[in-house]
Amino acid sequence: IEALNSAHQNFLQSVKQIGIEKLVVGLSGGLDSVIASALLKSSGVNAYLVIVEVDDENTLSEQTEFAISMAKKIQLPYEVINASRVYKELIDLSPSDKPLTRVHLRSRLINNIILKIADQQDGFIIDTTDKSEKILKLHEESFHGHFAPLISFYKSELYDMADYFNLSEVKKYQSGCPELINFDVFGASWECLDPIIHLITEQNLSYDDIATRYKIDREWLQKLERRITTQLLRTNPTLFQAPNFNSKAM
Repeated sequence: IEALNSAHQNFLQSVKQIGIEKLVVGLSGGLDSVIASALLKSSGVNAYLVIVEVDDENTLSEQTEFAISMAKKIQLPYEVINASRVYKELIDLSPSDKPLTRVHLRSRLINNIILKIADQQDGFIIDTTDKSEKILKLHEESFHGHFAPLISFYKSELYDMADYFNLSEVKKYQSGCPELINFDVFGASWECLDPIIHLITEQNLSYDDIATRYKIDREWLQKLERRITTQLLRTNPTLFQAPNFNSKAM
């Protein structure tokens, strides 16, 4: 925590020369955004929270209400933006029955609103992606290039931070798009999933070794392998290297 506090302070100090005065978090009420917000408070830096409502135009959804309660408990200034009408209008521009279309549109709209508020606040956005999400490519359309203090921590490690900051209620609360159940993407809790990801990505064990050694269902592991190895095709740019033609060839 102390190292992260120093990192926040040093980062904000380094970007002041380009007019950045504060760090901004999009607070959904989920584990990552709550811990990122608590770290900002602990760091003592100038910080601002943005809560975006996209599910209920006339009132606030349970998720937004929970995010507000977390902002109040952490004691950082926050702003609530209700973008439900805008979200509906965007959906209606080109109606689609595909859940993934709506999920992506929802996240892109929220990100754009957070970017807009950060610009207004002369702020730099905190990318709340954690290590588990990075490996599984859960939120690849996030804020690349921004400060990402949680990127070295598995999601299950953030549960310890929640206890440290006396925010244990966030461990039971799952935020995100109602159409996307991503609490345990593969039918397992993060406490079970993270050690397996660790064995694959850091211990370099094969999927067969893991299945045999830890008696884990091979078909389930194949689904996990497919996610890790093929999601890159959706989220990573394919770079084209032009041939190096010489003048004679031309």
